[in-house]
Amino acid sequence: MKNRFNGYPFSALVLIALAVVLMVIMLITNRGDITSATLVIAACACFFAGIFTLTFSQDEGVNRKMVPLLSVASMVNHSRVCADLGILGNACTIPAENYSPAGVAQFNPVSPDDLPTEILEDITYYTGSNEKGLLSIPAGAYLLRMLEKDFSFMIPGEEGALFEAIQDVLCDSLEVCTSASVSRSGESIVAELTGYALFQGCMAVREESPKCCTLAPCPVCSLVLCILTKGMQKRYNLQSVVVDNAKKKVELVIVECS
Repeated sequence: MKNRFNGYPFSALVLIALAVVLMVIMLITNRGDITSATLVIAACACFFAGIFTLTFSQDEGVNRKMVPLLSVASMVNHSRVCADLGILGNACTIPAENYSPAGVAQFNPVSPDDLPTEILEDITYYTGSNEKGLLSIPAGAYLLRMLEKDFSFMIPGEEGALFEAIQDVLCDSLEVCTSASVSRSGESIVAELTGYALFQGCMAVREESPKCCTLAPCPVCSLVLCILTKGMQKRYNLQSVVVDNAKKKVELVIVECS
């Protein structure tokens, strides 16, 4: 079990307690000479150091080695369900105002030609002649809802501003990477996440199959898709995900669904 007395807050309390002890010793001895002055200076130094440490210390966060693995099983399971059903199409995010918490739905078509133009029914399995696939809530939908409600996140409708908003969300709001860039490259949108904090989860998923990333995007990749879909009111999917182990960089290639 982790010792709950470890860390900066406990050190700050020790310094403040030491300052009190030194002041008590000075008052008891009451020498009135340079020794007393030294005790007063040492007590003040310990007291202010303790206050400074306590002020700027933060609560210990969650274990960063464990957090990346939280969504791995869900991604792999969703991918296995799709594979067993013969669903080969990449997950596509579709505007659906009345469906999910953030107004975006995820649809895995049996083939690219089976993609619906809009979500009209709240059913899991679409078996129509022209719309065959699996409907689900995107993994990033609840993250997007939280950003909109708790952080007053407004999704721009203009592409350039939308790209900047995604970068700010990834680096500042979620703090999942040290730097991010989103840009257009021909018909594709490329998002690069450098220093990705959840990189270990990417590697765990890819050990199962790289296809899992496009069949069942993780919450962060799904969030990027959801923001693009809601901002541009278009359908998008992940065409590919490229990882760089040395830089812990993830590159998302996003295309508009046909």
